[in-house]
Amino acid sequence: VIDLATIFYDLGGVVSASGLVYPSQLILPTYDVGSLPSANPAAQFVYLSTSSIGAMTAFSDGTNWRFTSSGNIVS
Repeated sequence: VIDLATIFYDLGGVVSASGLVYPSQLILPTYDVGSLPSANPAAQFVYLSTSSIGAMTAFSDGTNWRFTSSGNIVS
């Protein structure tokens, strides 16, 4: 016997207006290096459309934006 259940959840309290979450994908806010917002608060996550090493994701540590691939400061 298989019991099926439907689970409804609200991500409104978890997701800011600048990013969207769908059940199968995460859509990050997009910036170029020159338009990044403040790195404070920490734990922000963005998609960089352009950077010195090409398009990629970055995270904030509260002081700087860092490339997710290396941890180096975005410049």
